[in-house]
Amino acid sequence: MMKSFKSFVVAAILGLPLLVAGQAKAAIMTTIGGWQAAVNEHIGDKTFHFISASSNLLGTNVTFDTVAGNQDVYTVTIGGPLTAGTYTLDYTIAITPPTFSTDIVGVQIGSTPSGAGPSPLFATTIASKDVYNPSQTTYYGTLTSTNGVNSPVLLATMGPSLLIHEVISITDGILFAGQINSTTNTFYQAQVPGHTPPVVPEPASMAIWSLGAIGLAFGARRRKLV
Repeated sequence: MMKSFKSFVVAAILGLPLLVAGQAKAAIMTTIGGWQAAVNEHIGDKTFHFISASSNLLGTNVTFDTVAGNQDVYTVTIGGPLTAGTYTLDYTIAITPPTFSTDIVGVQIGSTPSGAGPSPLFATTIASKDVYNPSQTTYYGTLTSTNGVNSPVLLATMGPSLLIHEVISITDGILFAGQINSTTNTFYQAQVPGHTPPVVPEPASMAIWSLGAIGLAFGARRRKLV
C-alpha cells in the first residue's frame, strides 16, 4: 500500500495528469501588500489566504501560478531582489471543493540568489518554510533552500489545506553582498487512493427527488385538513 502511494505521489510530482485536466488558469500577479488588502487570492481550485508579513516585504511582488498549465502543481513565487535582512510571511493554501477528493501530497521551496557562496567572503541566503495543518496541531516539517539549492520535496498526505510560515534571511559576506531574486514555493496535489469522489446528483434524479418531496408535503397537508 505504501509503495503504491509513493508511486502515485511521484507521478504527481513528475507532472503526470492524475486528475481531469481543466483549462490552464492565468497567473495572478500582485504585491504582498496587495495580497494583504485582498486577503484571498484564487487560482484554479486553490485559495491562498494571507495571514501576516513583515513590513519590509509588503512592496515585493508575488505571483500565483501553475507549472506549465498542470492543474495539480501550483506555485507561490516571491519576487525580488531582496537584500540583506530578514523577511517573514504567513499564509494558508487550501483546495476549494474539487471534482475529486484531493490532498496536498508534496511541498518544496527553492530560491535564486546572487552573491552567495560557501565561504565567509560570500553572502549567505536562506529561504525556509515550516509546514503545518491550519490549526497547527500537526507539524509536517521544515524545508530550506540555502544559497540557491532547492529543498527536497516533502512527501506526505497533508490534507486539503496547509499553513505556511516562511522566513527569508540574507547575510552579506565580507566581499560580496547578497540578494535573493526570487523564492518559489511549489505545492503538489493528487487524488489519494481510497478517497471516494463526491456524488453529484444528475438533473433527472434531482427532479425526481423534488417531485417526491412535493408529494410528501402535499400528503402531509391533506392529513392535517381531514
